[in-house]
Amino acid sequence: MQWFDRWRRSSLSSSLGPRSTLSLHKQAPPASIFCFPHDVRTLSDADLVAHGDLLARRFLRLCGSTKHMQHSGHRPVVAKYDKAAHLYTVHAVVEVEHSSVNEIIELLAGDMDPSTAHHGFNVFMARVFGADLVATTDVRRCAPTEPTTSDDDDDSDDVLSDDVHDAATSTLARLARAGVDGCASVKQSVFAHHGLFTKRQSEWLVLDYAKQLSDKSFVRVFKSVDNNVSHPTLERKGHKKTRVMTRHKHLLFGFHVEEVQGVCRITFHASHFSLHAQKETQMYLERMAGSLSGMPSLLFRRRLGRRLTTRRLKIPELTRSCAGCNALLGARKSVCRLCNEYYCFDCTSVQRAETAVHVPLLELRVCHDCVQRAKDGSDVDFTTDHVDLAPFINSGCHDPAWLFAISDRAMFRISEGTSDGASTPTWPDP
Repeated sequence: MQWFDRWRRSSLSSSLGPRSTLSLHKQAPPASIFCFPHDVRTLSDADLVAHGDLLARRFLRLCGSTKHMQHSGHRPVVAKYDKAAHLYTVHAVVEVEHSSVNEIIELLAGDMDPSTAHHGFNVFMARVFGADLVATTDVRRCAPTEPTTSDDDDDSDDVLSDDVHDAATSTLARLARAGVDGCASVKQSVFAHHGLFTKRQSEWLVLDYAKQLSDKSFVRVFKSVDNNVSHPTLERKGHKKTRVMTRHKHLLFGFHVEEVQGVCRITFHASHFSLHAQKETQMYLERMAGSLSGMPSLLFRRRLGRRLTTRRLKIPELTRSCAGCNALLGARKSVCRLCNEYYCFDCTSVQRAETAVHVPLLELRVCHDCVQRAKDGSDVDFTTDHVDLAPFINSGCHDPAWLFAISDRAMFRISEGTSDGASTPTWPDP
């Protein structure tokens, strides 16, 4: 441990310079990307962005050096520990067909969940960790270089300052304003650990830097703040005792998204420097890497959720043939929840659609044509809007066709979940 302390002090002194100034414009950058001892409370916005840009360039080199890794079988995640370097690395690559880089950026930077007021990357964290993620906030956001009048919410759960209007914009809005400089923020996440007889909490304090390299390339990198001075969190221990919450340090992880010939390649790379094995930290990194395998099905469910429209339905008495195979419909007919046409049961399948993160998945009976269009990503404009049933319920209620549509749509969760209306759900090929 003595050599490690000496290495940290030398790295800190070399990065601070002879006068202990934190300006990157006058001093050399830190010698190691695995140690970030700076106090982010005193760093200027320009310094945070410069640190983030340096980390992003080194992170891209790490991703490029691991492209030769082979992902065989059903394990797209490669994790290993180098005892000589005391370095634990996690690498994962997933290719999503029929997708664009803008769709992936929406999931990593611009997605929102109106049910919990989570925004941006916090939605992705909630998907990965679920109940283990206690809270996540943006303790600081770097303002764009030019003033903005946007009233959009940010990645954080709450607005931190009323007088900093430039920083209270979404990640995508700040990316658009920042341009080639990228945008930076400081995120703090609290995790819960539940053992057999123990219950404790730990936190991440990371520098978040996002940058759109080109129209078909995007990078987002996170670096842990390796000190206990910046934004410490106190937790109660016992009846009256309090202590500083344990902080995960020496972390570097991120995502690189690039679109190549209609295929979107998502690369996740993480590095953790530690003299001793820390299973909790390594488990979190592996869970984030493993979540990439669900990206294709996640995009498919999101597309189905966005296709839930409020079109008029045909009255069943006027529908005689299947819209797919033109076969005569009997007493048992089904309606596609996306195109609202009537089909026989052989031309439809039960799929799951997602409208928000913490809202249960909707089981929809969808025709084969709509399933294929959703998988291909065609015939729909990608948007962040979520399903709103208020206009559907409040408009046209005196029209018999609308009355049938409302009652029919309200009962689909019951009818399609019974033995009469549904069979085993059919999942798309990832």
